[in-house]
Order: sequence, then structure tokens, then C-alpha cells
Amino acid sequence: MKLLTLVFGALLITFSSFVSAADGLVVVQSPHSGVATMDKLETLVKQRGLTVFARIDHAAGAAGLAEAAVKP
Repeated sequence: MKLLTLVFGALLITFSSFVSAADGLVVVQSPHSGVATMDKLETLVKQRGLTVFARIDHAAGAAGLAEAAVKP
């Protein structure tokens, strides 16, 4: 149950700028940057004995794409 709560919290923080509060969804804006927020989350996860097995930098991945390959 704690893992489920932690995963839900991580998703809420990660996608809070993309969703609006609806049907009981609570959105909390972090006063920190995205990187700082995820660093804090990773620290808390590790303190609780869990393993963070991946952090994906989507901006870096998108920057590597040729502009012609991205279609609207």
C-alpha cells in the first residue's frame, strides 16, 4: 500500500502541470523545479528502502530527434 501511495504521489507530481483537478484528483504545484522535485522524491524513495531503477530525461531524448521526424 505504501508503494502504491508513493507511486501515485510521484505520478501526481510529475504530471501536475498537464492535468487539471477533476473528479477528486488533487493537484499540488511544487515550489521547486522539475529536476529538484524529482531529486527530493528519489531521496525519499531511497530512504524508505525502495529502488529507483530509471530516470528518463525526455527533453534530452526529444532534442536528439530531427525536426523532420516530429510530425504535428
